[in-house]
Amino acid sequence: MASEKDSIIPLHDAMRDLGRWLEATNTLGMIIGGVAVAFLGRGRITRDVDALIWLEDEKLESFILAGQQFGFYSRFSGPAAFARKSHILAMRHHGTKVAVDVALGGLAFEKEALKHRRRVKVTDFNVAIPRAEDLILMKAVAHRDNDIVDIRGIIARQKKLDTRYLRKHAKEFAAMLDQPDIIDLIEQQLKSRRR
Repeated sequence: MASEKDSIIPLHDAMRDLGRWLEATNTLGMIIGGVAVAFLGRGRITRDVDALIWLEDEKLESFILAGQQFGFYSRFSGPAAFARKSHILAMRHHGTKVAVDVALGGLAFEKEALKHRRRVKVTDFNVAIPRAEDLILMKAVAHRDNDIVDIRGIIARQKKLDTRYLRKHAKEFAAMLDQPDIIDLIEQQLKSRRR
């Protein structure tokens, strides 16, 4: 039976090499998803790495090609075409077999979130993660059961949150996606924090 340490090491190596890939290609990016939640909220088990990057379309093929130097290959044939259609580079890290989903940012909010990113230490390297407010908003838009639990964990752990920023962007997403429950979700979680 694999130990917790055994499951952490592949993520560690995949994140380290992802950081090297982004640095080598001068690409704006950060880790999101379950790994970011572990830094900002509650610890939870995740077996993959999710990232968000900002990349001009004309650089997509060269970015994918550069990833091979760091052990990343596509999980699907025609990775550029798949990414243009889905806005996801579905990669796998060769050395660890860890799935790495790289979201291609296109929204003004995503670019803003990338500018707000901060660095945290992971053993022998640093990794960029979103600030808590931006991760909460990403999770609110996804709105799955585990995302709601993640939001609750982030809000509980963070001593200071920019609630004005959260409410402003929650309203924007609710209007853009025609999902008013995004506002309700944020308000419910902020209310539970005050109890």
